[in-house]
Amino acid sequence: MKELVRFIVAALVDHPEHVRVTETAGDRSVVVELSVHPEDLGRVIGRQGKTASALRALLGAAAVKTRQRVLLEILEEDEGRARAEGSATPEGEDDGPDEAAGETGGLDQPAATPES
Repeated sequence: MKELVRFIVAALVDHPEHVRVTETAGDRSVVVELSVHPEDLGRVIGRQGKTASALRALLGAAAVKTRQRVLLEILEEDEGRARAEGSATPEGEDDGPDEAAGETGGLDQPAATPES
């Protein structure tokens, strides 16, 4: 299944070198995880998920031969994971309120009252 997904997706994307496919097999099921370059995510999912749905249908048809269920998970590159591994936030991007600096986004601050 892994090779089938890699072959099809590599033909669809602009960055085939970034296609990563992992396969985890259980007793009666196989989980195929697909990761692509962030710019290619839309190509793999397609309009209204039609491309992803077609990929899942192909995997389901191929899985009949092995009598297993196949689940395709399309992973989104998570910037938070990259930051957790020590890389900085890309320049120009704000990763949210900085509570250590006293910025809470106004969520837990009292409402301003007009002064008379």
